[in-house]
Amino acid sequence: MTNLEAFLMQSTINFSKRRSSSIVLLLIGLLLFLPGCQKRKVPDGVLNQQDVANLLVEMYVAEAKLNAIPISRDSALRLFQPFEQSYLRKKKVSHAVLAKTYSYYLEHPTEFEKIYDSVIDTLSLREKRTQRRAVRYSK
Repeated sequence: MTNLEAFLMQSTINFSKRRSSSIVLLLIGLLLFLPGCQKRKVPDGVLNQQDVANLLVEMYVAEAKLNAIPISRDSALRLFQPFEQSYLRKKKVSHAVLAKTYSYYLEHPTEFEKIYDSVIDTLSLREKRTQRRAVRYSK
């Protein structure tokens, strides 16, 4: 497992515990320490913002489902890794593309912020829908 994969896995697993505050801190750090840049064309081999946002949403949803199961962290990782690999294969995203994409967006914090804004909005909407369904079914 590469450092990038380990980082993505770790950030995904910890998302539900520190969801919005971690993202805000990460984005502030990126905005402070990485140079802002003008809008540029995304190079070949880098996923567009919508594809990255969709990928992150699916990873966070899968991680949340695993957190709902009372299992150890090691067991959760063993369950999550095959899902991640399967999902990336299904979407035809190689680990090289994922690494290049992640590096690109770290160097372009404004674009990275837009991605996470989309991820947060999508996850918030899904959470609200789930809560509404739960209320309907509990009546």
